[in-house]
Amino acid sequence: MIKSGKEVTEHGKKDFPIKLYDHFDQKCVYRVEAHWHDEYEVIWVTQGCLKVIVDGESVYLKAHQLMIVNPQQLHSIVNESREPSHHYAVVWDSALIANKVNDLIEDKYFNEFLFSQRRFKNIVIELSAYAACQVCLAHIIELFKHQPECWELHIKIRMLNLWALFLEGSFHELVSEHRVKTNLSIVKSIISFIHSHYEQELDLDEIARATNISKEYACRAFKKSTGLTIFQYINQTRIRNACYLLSTTDRKISDIAFSTGFNNLSYFSKVFREIKGMSPKEVRGV
Repeated sequence: MIKSGKEVTEHGKKDFPIKLYDHFDQKCVYRVEAHWHDEYEVIWVTQGCLKVIVDGESVYLKAHQLMIVNPQQLHSIVNESREPSHHYAVVWDSALIANKVNDLIEDKYFNEFLFSQRRFKNIVIELSAYAACQVCLAHIIELFKHQPECWELHIKIRMLNLWALFLEGSFHELVSEHRVKTNLSIVKSIISFIHSHYEQELDLDEIARATNISKEYACRAFKKSTGLTIFQYINQTRIRNACYLLSTTDRKISDIAFSTGFNNLSYFSKVFREIKGMSPKEVRGV
């Protein structure tokens, strides 16, 4: 679940903070709106092509490629190829593998990441060149799916192995002050405002006033960081919340449309089909 743009979904459990997500997009409409979270994420594409926008930079992932997303990085995912896609996402908190005791391992291999002095690069990692990463991830996925005896322990061991492989591959860099993008804090403010007010009628002037910037600058910064216009993001937020209400309540479709910020039922249906690839009735029937 995404609130105020920050994802608040618990990935795994507090005592085992890791979760595997398996996404097969047969309808070619897969999209995850711009958000951020406190965990690391590895995105591994096994079929098709996905566009991932991280901190305003676009990365195209094809089959047998992966990338790493750091905590607090603004990112979105979309299938623009109009072909079926499949990918895995492994999301984990650093507490899973970081040691509470500040020993040599913690100091040498974790602390710079934990204190935001170092981060992983948002680059395409070719698994054909780093076969050990693919083997390690495949083992983690199989352990999640079948959960044999001691599966949690084996996952932790392999996550430590994966971390070491990422370090050995030099997929990381120091974080310097000049790399901090002011645009991202502005975009996060806009996203938080939209999530708090999407049920209401919104216009650019109101959003600009609320975030204390000009609407022209707001539009440019938002488009660069998310790949969407502000109004496209508003519609996606409204449709995502409409989908939740369609699947969890028996409220009338017209009532859901109006309560999620649409003032025209036919426009709601048109936007819904454009984003989800099916009608509100079809989603309710699933």
